[in-house]
Parts: sequence; structure tokens; C-alpha cells
Amino acid sequence: MTCNPSWPEIEEHLLVIAEVQNQPDLVSRVFRAKVEEMKTDILKRNIFGRVAAFMYTIEFQKCGLPHAHFLIILNNKYKLLTPEAYDKIICAELPDRDTNDYLYTLVTKHMMHGPCGNLNPKCPYIEKKGYCKFEYPKEFADHTSKGKDGYPIYQRRNTGKVVTTRGQLLDNSWVVPYNPYLLSKFNYHNEIKQYQSARWVSPPEATWRLFGVPISEIIPTVYHLQIAPNLNKKQIRHMTLNNINDILHSMGHDISEFILVPERISASSAAKEAQDSYFERNIILREEDLLLEAKLNNEQREAYNIILDRIFKNKPGAFFIDGPGGTGKTFLYRAIPTAIR
Repeated sequence: MTCNPSWPEIEEHLLVIAEVQNQPDLVSRVFRAKVEEMKTDILKRNIFGRVAAFMYTIEFQKCGLPHAHFLIILNNKYKLLTPEAYDKIICAELPDRDTNDYLYTLVTKHMMHGPCGNLNPKCPYIEKKGYCKFEYPKEFADHTSKGKDGYPIYQRRNTGKVVTTRGQLLDNSWVVPYNPYLLSKFNYHNEIKQYQSARWVSPPEATWRLFGVPISEIIPTVYHLQIAPNLNKKQIRHMTLNNINDILHSMGHDISEFILVPERISASSAAKEAQDSYFERNIILREEDLLLEAKLNNEQREAYNIILDRIFKNKPGAFFIDGPGGTGKTFLYRAIPTAIR
């Protein structure tokens, strides 16, 4: 589920002259509410059946909009094992406009892939050989079936229905699989158009973290304890206790509080630091990043100096850097951390 900036909960609460990108707090709060409502649908209302395990994680696009990835493991009784079961939850065709105009509008707006390939050779989904990396357009299929790789081949009948999307006529072979109930209820975007290899904190992500909202969740809770081979029982016991103590330290506790073991277990140095702090301390700076400061233009340097002045004088402050694409925001984002590490 990707945040839709046109959700009425966002538009109705925007200031008269405000734009969505200037109210990241509103975006984060509304998206958080949507995620919680979806969790209620899945975990309590059991719209897919009883859930055995569940997890989600929140990520943020380059443009700043948050999106959530959900993984759901159903109870054995409710697992999807047949094509008929797939069809009850997933659809990969254009809806009938006469019987459900609202769903038709959402599918044509949010769930049409591309176009790419011959229809749009410059699409970012196109790989070197000229094929879509998501293998669109899909082949037509009269019925849903199980694929050889374990993934279902969804029903995509050649009904002759087409819709104009981004200047091209697209049919069922371009429909991204969707759940009609969730799409109708949440009116969300499905695809992320482009990725860029970089690290920055967008305003919505910053407010999400300032609000202290979890970035991920797993039910039931699972911790990964690594056990090396060829260890005796005493060594395995000691390693396990150390791992448990590190987890407790991340929560502000120590294993000694629970009087479980007679010996003293010391936490690792990494566990004694906040995870973000530990990450920052171990970042390796690239040589080219060390030269960024000298290449700043006047506008970048003004922002650079103001922010660093606050940092080095240990004064609080929050800054919002905005500008059209290509104006050097990412360049500035890279220059600032380099100066303070």
C-alpha cells in the first residue's frame, strides 16, 4: 500500500494555501491510520481468513510518500491452495464498468502497469534487452492456474476491453493483480515508478520517526539467534545468553535483572549504543564525498552553513529543504553528513 496524497483525510485538512509536500506531519498521521485500519482488517476482521503470522515494514519513496509492505501467513485451514481460492482474493482483470464504476475507476487509475516495452522504450522498467523486468504485458489466461515456479498465473481473459493509460490503449494483460476489497476501501497506489541508489530522510519519514511510530512489526515476535556449528553445549549456551542480553539492552534492560543465570553476562559494545548511532559510526566515507563541500553553489552553501552552525553550536533546529528535481537537494544531503562525521 502506497500513500495516496489525494486521500480526502489529507485534502480536507490541508491549509488553504498549503501543498501536500509541505505538511509531512499530516501525511504521516493519515498513512499511519490507514496502516492500522488495514491491520485491523487482516488480523481482527480476518478478511483473508485466520492469520498465523504477520509482518509489515514501512518504506519511503524518493518523493517522500510512505508505503507499506505486508507479509501474511494464514492458518493452515485458510491457506490458498487452489486456483479457486486465488480467485476469491486476487483479480487481474479490468472490472465491469457498468456494475462497479468506482472499482473500474480505481483500477484504471492505480493498477495499470507501464506502459513499457515497445509502447514506451524509455520506461525505467525496461532492461537492457528491451524487456520489462516485471514481464509485462502478461499472457492472456482463460483460467487461474498454478505456475511452475509456485506463483499463480492469474485469469486474464482476452475480453477486448481496453483503457487509455498514459496515452496508450491497454487491456487485461497490463493489469497489476489487486484485491477488490482493499483497493475499494483504501484507494491506494500500487507501483513505485523508479528507485535511486541513495540515502536521505524525506520530511514524511522524519515526522514518522519523530512521532515514534514503529517502522515495522512482526506477529508473533521472532528474534534471529545465530548459532555457529561445531560448538559444544557450554559455548552454545554462552552465545545464546549473550544474544538474548544484546536484545534486552536494545530495550533498555539487562539479563541480570531477571536472575536467570548465576554468571555475569556482558553486553556487546554494539548493543550498548542506539542502533542508529552504531550505524552512523560505521559509515565509510567515499573520497568523492569529501570534496562535495567545495562544489556547493550559493544557495546550497547558505543552507549548508545554517545547518552546520546549529549542529556545531549544539542548538536545536528542524530544516525543510525543498526544490524542483535537479536542483541539487541530494548533493546537499550528502555534503552535510560528510562534514560532521
